[in-house]
Amino acid sequence: RLQMNARVLIIEDDRDGRRSVTEAVEDAGFTAMAVASGEDGVAEFRKQPFDVVLTDLMLPGIDGLAVLAGIRKINDKAPILIMTAYGTVSSAVQALKAGAYDYILKPLDLEDIQSKVSRAVETARLRLEVARLSETVHDRYSARSMVAVSEGMKEIIRQVEAVANSNATVL
Repeated sequence: RLQMNARVLIIEDDRDGRRSVTEAVEDAGFTAMAVASGEDGVAEFRKQPFDVVLTDLMLPGIDGLAVLAGIRKINDKAPILIMTAYGTVSSAVQALKAGAYDYILKPLDLEDIQSKVSRAVETARLRLEVARLSETVHDRYSARSMVAVSEGMKEIIRQVEAVANSNATVL
């Protein structure tokens, strides 16, 4: 579902910046939607799925770190890139510690944005694939996949399910 038709949400209050980032993302082959405020960005992310988010750090209302926290509550796996003209080491570290996927300094290099968004889309695709494979493995090898007819075996399966996620030693 991802790669070239991946959906990218852009949150940028500067109209010219919003337009140029949107064009760069679309030129890279992705579908882009742009909004002007952090509140609108979180609301839009809640309404529809996006594979990657690009947000400015300094926004009117809630800032980029609050956007990051809000989106993390909705989907903790979506890669979020933080853009800022206020490129201090401490704000970069703060954004990365808060769970940002990457950090982009302004003035923006549009080729750099395309490259970083492409990498973030690939990361999102891989995270989705890992989650799908984990679910498949879990379903295939879980106690629920065992077939039992007798009450004695059904009771053993119930016991296996009860202790499966613990570190207890079972004999």
